Amino acid sequence: MWVVRTRSMLQTSAVPKHEQYRNTLDAFVKIYRREGMAAFYRGLLPSLLGVFHVIVQFPLYEHFKSLTSEFRRGDPLSPSSILLCSGGSKMLASMVTYPHEVLRTRLQMVPTFSDQSGVAQRQYTSFMQTILSILRHEGISGFYRGMGVNLVRTVPNSGLTILTYEVIMHYFATHSN
Repeated sequence: MWVVRTRSMLQTSAVPKHEQYRNTLDAFVKIYRREGMAAFYRGLLPSLLGVFHVIVQFPLYEHFKSLTSEFRRGDPLSPSSILLCSGGSKMLASMVTYPHEVLRTRLQMVPTFSDQSGVAQRQYTSFMQTILSILRHEGISGFYRGMGVNLVRTVPNSGLTILTYEVIMHYFATHSN
């Protein structure tokens, strides 16, 4: 699904009409016919590395909650404190782990140029080649392209999700008789 999503997002009017995806099913069929089943697994390794995001975010969140609780002398955390703790943990986790997003997206891109025989070739062919290519052509900052937009999208979402979870858990904890 990630490959289809990424490729659908990358389609522009520069793509010839007959190659554009009409819908999700059409995208699956065209990708399979052109590149085979392996195309749907492009970017799998960076996606799996995305697990580290959770490994960073939730311990940070619990740590921030603990610090805030100590500061409040054991009083229950306010909704704004929960939002701040969850938003801060999400932001730091995203900043640390964002390169996996760039690597996954680059690996999932459509082949970008043709060789002498007219066969479509990939600019990014493997995990390590993608890392080295980004480093060589863009430097470290290449691993963080689009991170600002990602933070604007994900930090508030995470804050509200965790706040909702905390409110529901508090409700059930106090009304479980």
